[in-house]
Amino acid sequence: MQSVFEMMVRKGEGSYAKKDAELDMLHRVVAYCLNEVDCRRQVVLEHFGEHFNAADCRGTCDNCSGGFAVEAKDLTRHAQSIVRLFMSVRSIFPLFSLLSLPSFLISSDSPLFLNR
Repeated sequence: MQSVFEMMVRKGEGSYAKKDAELDMLHRVVAYCLNEVDCRRQVVLEHFGEHFNAADCRGTCDNCSGGFAVEAKDLTRHAQSIVRLFMSVRSIFPLFSLLSLPSFLISSDSPLFLNR
């Protein structure tokens, strides 16, 4: 249930600590790509230790120019449910990754799949 990139990192050379660091970097890149809300300029500059006010972007990045309204919601209960589900699945499949959870839930091979 791992991505191809995760498998490449796990099968690559290096210590477990190095592989964990590489997986962390991979997950950060994926999170950056999937982020449709935060100012891209702010995220990139903060990655390099610089401060940037997203208001100064003035719609020059794809996320700021999208015109999406952001609404704050408390999703704590949902997040706790997802963590419990993840931990349950991980107890059965130790190498299962959190990034694999959505695919696992909608896969026809998944034991949780419901025929519609």
